Amino acid sequence: AAAVALVDATPWLASKGDLLRWDTARGLEPVPEADRPPVAVIDFTFRTLVGEDGSTWAASFHGVAQRRQDGWHPARIAAFRRGAFSWLGPARNGGTWIGATGALYRHDPGSGIEAPPPGVKLRAVALTSEDRSERLATDTAVTRIQGYRPTLDFAFALPTASIPAASSYRTRLLGHEDERWRDWSADDTARYPALAPGTYRFEVEARTGLGAATPGASWAFVVEPGFLESRLGRTLGVLGISLLGFALAAALGRWRTRALKRRNVALDALVGARTRDLEAANRRLAALADRDGLTGIANRRRFESRLAEAWRDGRERLALLMVDADHFKAYNDEHGHVAGDELLRLLATEINTFAATVDGEAARYGGEEFAVILAVDDRNELRDVAEALRQRIADASPVTASIGGTRAGADDASPDAMIERADGALYEAKADGRNCVRIARR
Repeated sequence: AAAVALVDATPWLASKGDLLRWDTARGLEPVPEADRPPVAVIDFTFRTLVGEDGSTWAASFHGVAQRRQDGWHPARIAAFRRGAFSWLGPARNGGTWIGATGALYRHDPGSGIEAPPPGVKLRAVALTSEDRSERLATDTAVTRIQGYRPTLDFAFALPTASIPAASSYRTRLLGHEDERWRDWSADDTARYPALAPGTYRFEVEARTGLGAATPGASWAFVVEPGFLESRLGRTLGVLGISLLGFALAAALGRWRTRALKRRNVALDALVGARTRDLEAANRRLAALADRDGLTGIANRRRFESRLAEAWRDGRERLALLMVDADHFKAYNDEHGHVAGDELLRLLATEINTFAATVDGEAARYGGEEFAVILAVDDRNELRDVAEALRQRIADASPVTASIGGTRAGADDASPDAMIERADGALYEAKADGRNCVRIARR
């Protein structure tokens, strides 16, 4: 698409950023940069307009410029909304009216272009009090407001073509303890809290982005006194306070006696609460003392305590597996201590998860060695469980594991005998090539 315009009776052609003009001798030629109007972007909306005073204007979808004796000059538009310019006309007392898409602008030499500002509008008034919140009508001559010490929030706007941040406002409340104008700001709201009974008049003034003053707006209202602020209310209030004083004096003696009793009860409750807090803290400390700091599963202290409990409860089905990671030192030396710690956490997770499936309890015995306390019916069942654990570790980790196991014996003097036999079976598995299971005989 292209646009054709006349400048000094010479045809100009604008299209996709190109601007050409007709020369009777040379035909179409580019317009020199010095003669191009500064309208930001040359496109198919480019056109020229001639005012009634003979001035030449150039406009596109993105801006407008005026031609003077020394060349083109961009017209400063403080409130420009993008759109095509389509009409020029004289304005009263000088200046130029400019018609554009969805807007009408006025140009005054030296001050720029701006849509003629209407007056500021009071958009809403919101009331907040102890018993209600509501929006008040702004089209009444005088509004009467009931409620104890209400707060009023005013919202207003300047409906111009200017961007909102370009407008500024100031407000005051006549009848208020401070009737001075507030400072100019871009804030289009004002709050007046806890208004005392009285007659008020809210006033707001606005300025456009170019600093032009606009007609102001005002709203009158009356805050009526509540019952307690009326003469009758104040009289009844004084009487009520006097009666209350007598009642308080009569009750003071009884209150002091009850207060002493309540204090003793509160002290007893406080001691009880502190005791319960201390017991809970001790339980948390005990739980931490039973956990391995690296892997998070039970530590050797918890293992020995739990094995002793199981020994006392009955040894008929009690069994023990000792698990050791194969070639862990070589893995740790090759990959580093951080990787070694990650491997130990992985092994702990796999062993602990497996132990839960057989109603057992896993613990880190020390280094890369772990223990599992469980219950089985015979030696073959213990071998099957140990073999399943060995296969799980081989599938889940970069190293294998050797496992030694045993069942509690009738002649065992203590749980230490089980640990010794399981350790012996573990060393036998290591000697037989690792990644295997050996079960000791009782």
